Amino acid sequence: ALTAARSQGLKALIEKAGMKPPFTAADVGFRLGPRLNAAGRLDTAERALELLMSRDARRATELAAELDARNRERQAEEMRAVEEARRRFQARSPLPPILVAWDPSWHKGVVGVAAGRVAKDFHRPTILLAVEGDLATGSGRSIPGVELHAFLSTWKDGLERFGGHAQAIGLTARVDRLEELQREWEEAGAAWPPELLAKRYEYELHLPARQISNRLLAQLAELEPFGQGNPRPVVRVGPLRLDGAPRAFGNGHLSARARGEDGAAVGLVGWRWQERAEGLNGSFEVLACVEADSYRGGPVLRLVDCRRV
Repeated sequence: ALTAARSQGLKALIEKAGMKPPFTAADVGFRLGPRLNAAGRLDTAERALELLMSRDARRATELAAELDARNRERQAEEMRAVEEARRRFQARSPLPPILVAWDPSWHKGVVGVAAGRVAKDFHRPTILLAVEGDLATGSGRSIPGVELHAFLSTWKDGLERFGGHAQAIGLTARVDRLEELQREWEEAGAAWPPELLAKRYEYELHLPARQISNRLLAQLAELEPFGQGNPRPVVRVGPLRLDGAPRAFGNGHLSARARGEDGAAVGLVGWRWQERAEGLNGSFEVLACVEADSYRGGPVLRLVDCRRV
């Protein structure tokens, strides 16, 4: 268990990540994992390996700080690619069925995660590539119902490298072929039924604000660990009204308090939701995951989507 970790490296990384027990699968997936992966995504994984093998507390602290800095660098590179890709696709009208973009300034170690964010935003399979000389190397992420690997297999003989699975692929292509490939992929994707590309969410429960409680949080904790094959449950909550202005923090995040029609208060947090804050005006309802608020204690709703009512 992480609370009894004997590894000096893990202890140092847990402290650097600001984690406090009891630890959750989300702590591992969103705090430890990205810091360990960052070095390998941007350069080499040697520092992460050294951290995990370190028996010297001082050296482990130094390495944890270095990995934390690399993770911030990775986040910046990733968000730059995401924002640039978003701007390009927002300028496309109508939006094509599959989104493809490439750029020599993007880092090939982050385009996969960036493609996943863009695919989620636009609800389109997305392929982003980093250009290096005559070759472009990148990754693709899909949406439910589109088996991206099977779809692209028709073109595999014309690619330098190609592999993956239904929801994620990696490929390398010659730069002088990218425009042709983009056109052919968009034309082939036009055969997909329109409803496949319509954004929709599934939720498990429709609850009033008063039922977002510590009891519910404890019940949901019994279903952990969440992840592939066991996604965190999504609930629909509302109608709600903000109890004061949202607070912006971090890299485009926001937090807020809202009240239901019964007067019960509930906390909201939206990762990279500042640009969507306007959707929380007036009376609204949200789709969200119920999570533990590590700062204030108790439950908080991590926003997935919202709409006015």
